[in-house]
Amino acid sequence: MARTRMIPPTTRTCNAFLHGLSTMRMFDVAFMIFDWMEGCGHLSNTKTYNEIIRIWCLIENPKKGIVLFNKMTNEDGLEPDESTYSILIMGFCRAGCLDEAGSYFYKVVKGKRKLMPKKYHYISIIDDSFKQVRVEVVLRLLKDCGCSPKAYGAIIFCFLERCLSSEAVEVFKMMKDAPYGVDYEELVGWLRQYGYMNHVKMMFCYLWKTEMEDDDLRSLEEGIVGNSYKIKM
Repeated sequence: MARTRMIPPTTRTCNAFLHGLSTMRMFDVAFMIFDWMEGCGHLSNTKTYNEIIRIWCLIENPKKGIVLFNKMTNEDGLEPDESTYSILIMGFCRAGCLDEAGSYFYKVVKGKRKLMPKKYHYISIIDDSFKQVRVEVVLRLLKDCGCSPKAYGAIIFCFLERCLSSEAVEVFKMMKDAPYGVDYEELVGWLRQYGYMNHVKMMFCYLWKTEMEDDDLRSLEEGIVGNSYKIKM
């Protein structure tokens, strides 16, 4: 009779278990699996650490997540990715630690990989800064760290949704000088979808007066026309 050969789970399999357990909020079992991986010398990767750091952040204990972050980078020699930073930023925001969340923004752009912050990096910190009435923190981070081209529209919408029109205008002005370009047509689509067409008119007039590049102006015009809105100058 043939003997059944036991095949140990791979790191990828363990990561899938950790993600599922985290989603179901079965945190104790996830910690047990992670401890087993560590105890038997099972090779963890960045995704493994991300899942466990996420759990610590979900239970509003991001400092425990930082302990793992340091172990991941210093002892195991693993590089954090965009998700790692996003999880930590979200965790500190959930815990009401806005300054600590901001410090990890700088790590995103100044780390070895020099990542570009995405919209999901900003959404959590906008929520927390709004609750703490410290919206200037977001504007400072945006000026210092920048963001990916498609993130501007989401950030502007987040401000408008919270009735922070002047802050939305500040972000819009930053778009004009963004080093990687922006998608004005997508921005118009965002604003029209949620009923902010008066802001589109204001933005169009501002860019017209500041001698916007022809290609960018055409992009904004096409976005307006494509969204069935005619601006009267």
